[in-house]
Amino acid sequence: MTETRPPARWRRAPVTMGLIVACVLVWLVQLVVPTSTDALLLSADTGWSQPWRFVTAMFTHDPVLPFGFMHIGFNLFALYTLGRSLEPFLGSGRFLLLHLWSGLAGGVAFVLLMPNPGGTMPWGGAWTLGTVGASGAVFGLFGAIFIAQRAVGGSTSQILVVLGINLLITFGISGIAWQAHLGGLAAGVALAWHLLHRPRAPRRWPAALTLMALLVVVRYTVMV
Repeated sequence: MTETRPPARWRRAPVTMGLIVACVLVWLVQLVVPTSTDALLLSADTGWSQPWRFVTAMFTHDPVLPFGFMHIGFNLFALYTLGRSLEPFLGSGRFLLLHLWSGLAGGVAFVLLMPNPGGTMPWGGAWTLGTVGASGAVFGLFGAIFIAQRAVGGSTSQILVVLGINLLITFGISGIAWQAHLGGLAAGVALAWHLLHRPRAPRRWPAALTLMALLVVVRYTVMV
């Protein structure tokens, strides 16, 4: 009897491939139903009343062509490249945690670092400005692979160069949610360090999630 097996890339990094498929499917829905983007994106003024947007935004990308191709293409190429290395190293469960944690932290940072309604800040930003994309999670993967390379004694020069270029792009081009990039990067570094250096330490995910939720509540409470 002939056995059918999935391609090697699926066996090597099933979560990575699943995340890519999810993003592509959501993007196709956005192209077919233009109003769906407004229902999925995250903005500071919708995050409080519709908190699920902190999750949906990380699977949503710009549907406006031709820029939309570049947006989703870059994010998913980076996810594929980093995921095929990190997922086998960390394990699929911990890799999924890393991706979702970094993306969620990126959304939280986006809200926390926004100016109050009517205000502005360096590199742009407004209370009603929406953000979409997996780049917050991708920056978390960049931070994680840096920590992983250091943990195994590998060279980190290449990843630092790539990360530096991406940070220059983040602050050099208007319209990019730099808050989400920095938040995702910080979360990825912190979680990867914990997973690799304190694997037997008590799990603190509920406490960390509670802290992020409290920060968001405080941000909306002091909004003026």
